[in-house]
Amino acid sequence: MDHSTINDNAASKGITTEFWPLVVSGAPAENLFYCVAELTNSSGKVLRGDDALIAGSTERVLDQARLTNTVTEVLVNTRKFLKSRSADGKSATAVVPINAVALSLDSFATAFAKGCRQIAKNTNGKLVFELSNLPGQISLDYLDNLSILMFPFCRHYIARPNPAWTDFSIFTNCNFQGISFHLKDKAWPTDQIQPHLEKFCRSALENRLDPYIHGVENEAILNVARRAGFKYLDGSGVHPPES
Repeated sequence: MDHSTINDNAASKGITTEFWPLVVSGAPAENLFYCVAELTNSSGKVLRGDDALIAGSTERVLDQARLTNTVTEVLVNTRKFLKSRSADGKSATAVVPINAVALSLDSFATAFAKGCRQIAKNTNGKLVFELSNLPGQISLDYLDNLSILMFPFCRHYIARPNPAWTDFSIFTNCNFQGISFHLKDKAWPTDQIQPHLEKFCRSALENRLDPYIHGVENEAILNVARRAGFKYLDGSGVHPPES
């Protein structure tokens, strides 16, 4: 799989980021990439994707320093990537997952805004934020408060709720542009996941949200996801051209 990696230990302090090309189903491919973070914790365990982003927010007391450091490093690496991709004059867009629980913290929100301003100042790249790690119960006010923090710095923002959610109207009412599903890079039996993917896409389209799917492991799952109606797809089973 063709993907790009930023790994600068002097700048990223242990956080590495991969940027996987997204395929646009049924349309020409865009210069669009999905950011996947990775870190090694103090015990030597490698945390990737969501596990890296939510580290520090899974206990009752949030580790604000760790969460702030993670978003800072991810945005530094995103800035480097977008700058390198824009060297030929073409503007790239990075879809960056954001920990919803952490974004509610003042220290995290301040670091987030600072990192976004540096991206805007130093690159002509664009950002799409994916709000993930959402609580089980959310209100329109809760989403609206988080949206206000993201809105000034991005093309648009999308959400990745719990896979069991089926009513996405709250995201439409809060001006989200898309909704995403993550398969966690697993080779799921297609007959098991097909009904879930189809239901997800139906609800997304009913609510005028673009459906995204991440972690597509193989071609069989890719075909099922495309037939279900997903517009944006990435993972080792996706083979987009590099621009």
